[in-house]
Amino acid sequence: MDKVKAFAVGGVDYLTKPFQMEELHARVETHLKLRRLQLELEEYSRDLELARERLKLDLELAREVQRDFLPLFLPDVSGYEFFAHYESAYEVGGDYYDFIPLTGQRVAVLLGDVAGKGVVAALLMAKLSADARFCMLTEPDPAAAITKLNALMIKSGLADRFVTLVAAVLDPVRHTVTLVNAGHPSPLIYHRGTRTAGEAISTEVAGLPLGVLDGFEYTSCQVHLEPGDSILAFTDGVTEATDVQDLQLQMKGVYAAVRGGAYSPKALGEQVVKVVKQFAAGRSQQDDIALVGFGRTGAS
Repeated sequence: MDKVKAFAVGGVDYLTKPFQMEELHARVETHLKLRRLQLELEEYSRDLELARERLKLDLELAREVQRDFLPLFLPDVSGYEFFAHYESAYEVGGDYYDFIPLTGQRVAVLLGDVAGKGVVAALLMAKLSADARFCMLTEPDPAAAITKLNALMIKSGLADRFVTLVAAVLDPVRHTVTLVNAGHPSPLIYHRGTRTAGEAISTEVAGLPLGVLDGFEYTSCQVHLEPGDSILAFTDGVTEATDVQDLQLQMKGVYAAVRGGAYSPKALGEQVVKVVKQFAAGRSQQDDIALVGFGRTGAS
């Protein structure tokens, strides 16, 4: 009964008389070791919490830095409207897009997807951003620019990483778009006049992802934009969006989302983003999502 009372008031051990000093010393030493272990665990827990806070701050800073690599403003081109949307699955991601002013009033529109996610993908995305801008500004031919970009990727030594990318160079004077595809899902071309959509780049023109094969020569194709026509490119976070039954949206889901509607270039992009969110409702975002598009305004 005495033991029950002792434990009831907070005792953690009990020694009855008569007792041996050796047993007393052994029990005291055991409790001292347990106390030291408890203090060490408490200190480790505090250190771990501080480390988590530092990591959170570092990731928030990395997110801000990564955002700085993306355009702050959409291009202002007479007779054209532009659209962009970016949403990373984690604090930082590997999707990338850019608008690069070129000579002759042309504008290069780039969208890329770095293999992987998180900090490593974000770091490679930062390098890709700088290298892609350099190549597009120094090579007048878009296909040659992407070929040079692939060579830079190979020389970087990142053999276990690759990037899918699509480049579209808009000539607003001639109303043409020159397209180069490096292993990326084909952008869609939307015709508001007929309210239809299809692939802007055929599989015959599509090349390998960047960083896969040294010396690969990329080719281009060209499309003409009528009033009301739009180009919309997106990363696989769109087509691979998954619903609660583990079914993916896929390209056919994207086409179905825009078929039959009359959309401006901005509204077209917003419609696809809306469909992706509705389709994946109830599921956490598993991949980065990026869309970039542009189109010719005016009557169709």
